[in-house]
Amino acid sequence: MDATREGDRTLNSAIHGVAMSQARVHGNEGEPGLSVRCRYTRNAGSGMPEKTRGVVLVAPALPRRRTSPAEALEWQTLGRLVVAAGPPMTRAVLRLAGRRILDAKRTAINDAGSISGSRTDLIGGDPGRVSRAQVDLWLDALEAAREHPERLAGTAAAFASIVKAMFITQRPTNEALDSVQVPVFVLWGRDDHVVDPTSLTQHARRPGWTPRPIDDVGHLLPVEAPDLYTQAVCQWLAVIPGFGRPT
Repeated sequence: MDATREGDRTLNSAIHGVAMSQARVHGNEGEPGLSVRCRYTRNAGSGMPEKTRGVVLVAPALPRRRTSPAEALEWQTLGRLVVAAGPPMTRAVLRLAGRRILDAKRTAINDAGSISGSRTDLIGGDPGRVSRAQVDLWLDALEAAREHPERLAGTAAAFASIVKAMFITQRPTNEALDSVQVPVFVLWGRDDHVVDPTSLTQHARRPGWTPRPIDDVGHLLPVEAPDLYTQAVCQWLAVIPGFGRPT
C-alpha cells in the first residue's frame, strides 16, 4: 500500500483487522521528490484481480481535460519538445546546483511548522497542520538525496513520463484506467491547486468509481488532515464487498 507513511499508519490503525492486502492506496506520497503517479491503477486493479478488492487514489495525476483544440495541438507540438528536453536539462542543473537546490528545499520544509494558518499558492491548504514527525521524515529523505543529488535525475525522467501521460498520450492511459475491474475511490482536497477537480470528477464517472473532495485541505491531504483522510477511506471500505465495516 503506497501513500504517505504517517497517513498509512493512521489508516492502518483505524481499520485494524481488515484484509488490507486487498486494497491499494496510491497518490501523494508526502516525500520531497516526486509525489504523483498515473499508471498504478491498471497494475493494482487488473494485474492482481484475485487479490485486489479496491483502489484508493489520493490527489492522483490522471489525464487532464483539454479545454480547446488549440491547447491539444500545443501539447502535441511544443509540449512534446519540452517533455523530451526536460530530463537532460534537469541532469545538467543537478550536476551544477543539486546540493544548493536541496538545501533550499530543506529550509522550506523545516519552516513548514511555523506557517500555520497560511495558504500556499501551489499546494493549498495549511502546511502548518503537518506534524513534526512527518517533517522529520521529509528531512531525512532530503539528507539522503543530498549525498547523491545525481540520483534525482531519475525523478525528472519519471515526472516527464507522467506529464506525457497526463497531457500528450492520454488515450492509452485512459484505456488503462477503463480496464480497471475493481471499485476505485478518488480523494482530493478542495484547496489543492495541483490537481484539476473537473478532470478528477470526469474520471470518477466510470462505473464503480467514487469521487470525494474534502473541504479546507490542500495537496498534502493524508498528512494535513489524517483524521479526515482515514474517515473517508473507512466509510468507502465499509460498502466494498468483502471488507465489511472497519472497526
